Amino acid sequence: MKKIQEPGFPYLVIGLGLGLMAGLLWAPRPGREMREELRRGADGGLDYLNKETEKIRAGAGHWFAKIREHFGGCKPSEREASAG
Repeated sequence: MKKIQEPGFPYLVIGLGLGLMAGLLWAPRPGREMREELRRGADGGLDYLNKETEKIRAGAGHWFAKIREHFGGCKPSEREASAG
């Protein structure tokens, strides 16, 4: 039986080379400007995540406070009854 070998590696190298050339030809900005823009975008994303995390923490804190308030006023026998 004859084995058919597909030359995948040369196509990969050719594809990488063409992609690199296309990226260099059609780059929207020079390297330094592009890196700065990417950094600003990443910083903006981190700021957004931090704000959302604080919102979630505040909501969870409020929720836990209500739970503590509900179960804190109960006697131990009432807690067992409401849990079971």
